[in-house]
Amino acid sequence: MELRSLILHPAELEVPGVEIFAGAALASGVLHLKYRVRGSELAGVLSPLPEIRAERKSELWRETCFEAFLELGVGDGYLEFNGSLTGAWDLYHFDSYRSGMKRVSGAADPCLTGREAGKDVLEMKWSVPMPEGLILTGKTGLTVVFKPGDRPSYWALRHDGGKPDFHLKSSFIYDSIRN
Repeated sequence: MELRSLILHPAELEVPGVEIFAGAALASGVLHLKYRVRGSELAGVLSPLPEIRAERKSELWRETCFEAFLELGVGDGYLEFNGSLTGAWDLYHFDSYRSGMKRVSGAADPCLTGREAGKDVLEMKWSVPMPEGLILTGKTGLTVVFKPGDRPSYWALRHDGGKPDFHLKSSFIYDSIRN
């Protein structure tokens, strides 16, 4: 899976020395996600990592959150995955832009498959089983809300609009089927 560099939203204050990368691969009905955060100041910010508690939890975006948005091949719908440093997760279906949000239940829950932290790097890996019967285009928005302190920063492959908005389909530019 190819990791691509995420960019900080232009309206945000600079986060010195931090780089964030993300990649995705959709195969056999499972979305595999990988995120890497690099920076000289991570050791003091993310260490120690919180205890792993893989549970379904809402509003994960209020803290550091690793996200993926997947375009559906029918209508204006899309899926949103959220994963936290603890392994907590949530999965939503939207009928259209920020409308008709429903929690998705499936046969298998998303799973944190890897979490490694070193002095200057944090890596998170997820496997997210896709609900049966969905048609996915492969167009994926890869995003991170990074909150090492009191102020969150918003990272994505592409930002459109004056404020951070990961739900804009124009930012779903990663092809998780072909990468």
